[in-house]
Amino acid sequence: MKYRQSKKYFLLEFTSLLVASIWSYPFFKVLLLIFKNFKLALGILIIGYILSIFRIILGYFTTYFVVKDNNLYIHYGTIIIRTLHISTDNVSLIISNTRIENNFYHKLFNTKGLTIFFSGSEEEENEITFSAISPRVLNILLAFLSQNSIKKDQLYAQKSQIRDLTEKISFSTIFKTSILSSNYILIYLFLSDLLEFLNIHKSAKDYISNSLVVNLVSIVILMTLSILVQYFKYGNFTLKENDNEFIIKNGFIIRDINKIHKDNIKGIEIKSSLNMRFFKTINISAILSNENQGKSYSQSFLFPLTSLKNKNFIIQKHFPEISEDLLKNKNSIGIFRVILFLFSIIVLYMVLHTFNISWQLSLIVIYLSERHVSNILFTKVMIHGDFCKITKGFLNKKEYLLPINLIASKSQKIIGKIVVKSLTFNIQKGIKTTFINLEK
Repeated sequence: MKYRQSKKYFLLEFTSLLVASIWSYPFFKVLLLIFKNFKLALGILIIGYILSIFRIILGYFTTYFVVKDNNLYIHYGTIIIRTLHISTDNVSLIISNTRIENNFYHKLFNTKGLTIFFSGSEEEENEITFSAISPRVLNILLAFLSQNSIKKDQLYAQKSQIRDLTEKISFSTIFKTSILSSNYILIYLFLSDLLEFLNIHKSAKDYISNSLVVNLVSIVILMTLSILVQYFKYGNFTLKENDNEFIIKNGFIIRDINKIHKDNIKGIEIKSSLNMRFFKTINISAILSNENQGKSYSQSFLFPLTSLKNKNFIIQKHFPEISEDLLKNKNSIGIFRVILFLFSIIVLYMVLHTFNISWQLSLIVIYLSERHVSNILFTKVMIHGDFCKITKGFLNKKEYLLPINLIASKSQKIIGKIVVKSLTFNIQKGIKTTFINLEK
């Protein structure tokens, strides 16, 4: 029998497109800056919307599944239509992970989202997404995927061995790590530039720009929104595990269930943004063979907003193959790298200023560019045993722990006395790190 997505798929997709159109303004401004022609920029934007509508309509008719004689046939794709054949005997060999999403739009239209990740494929696409599927059809599909992937007696034993690893995140931690977030400053700069672009009456612009009260109220409102976003992101996070997988549930309004098979974890990412560093907290996440598996609301978090002092204990407990010596060693930052970093930021601002770009957009571009510049200047690689540790960033730091057998290629360029090196890891849509060697 053939099963399609719910007809509410169109409501959900077009509502999402309408909400996403709010963020088309920065893209429109870039087009205006490049072409300096309002009609041409608007035409390109309209073509983009037409293509999005075409993709939505095609997606409904090309994505469906058929259950027939203990076999599952999933048809998917937009232009190129593919078919994935799964029998009850090879479910566990083909399916690497499933993710159920239940965000605000799903709740509004009484549907669910389902993404199926499959392994062992050389194709560009190795996942199938049902954006809006009815609960009844979802249960039919999940019932088939659970067949023969594990025997019933093993399933019962596995359920009894589920361990709760959830670390309760206090509201004070959420408050502290969001109060210093730079996101609300970026939004404020964006809104300030938008007001100027819309040519609001000069007196109104002066009032908004110069009034201390209005500015303070704006910052407080945006800080409050930042706290709420942080709370909805981490306040309902739970992590459980059994011998084979981690089971992650997260979100209030946007809710998803992400099952991560332990064999599918290729490494560990430790992230600490500037506001988190002030309060010595980190996010510990799994690096998966398919990076898209983490592109959910859970973002493949394992231990979000955990204390920095617990980092080594957590990693050694759950990933004992990573050497303790590698975790304890720290990568130092040279003063010359800091000077070079500050110099590059100043040069970037001067370049933007010559193109008469507003100071608001200049600061936004500089902030976003900082990550790319610092990732090159402040990236250090350390190898110990079978694993390597890659530390990246200056203000916002990331640390990767990856086995060295995943290194697919190495390259090196010499520019004067500067050696630029690159490492590419053999992970699907994977990690490439570029760093410079300024030491003798």
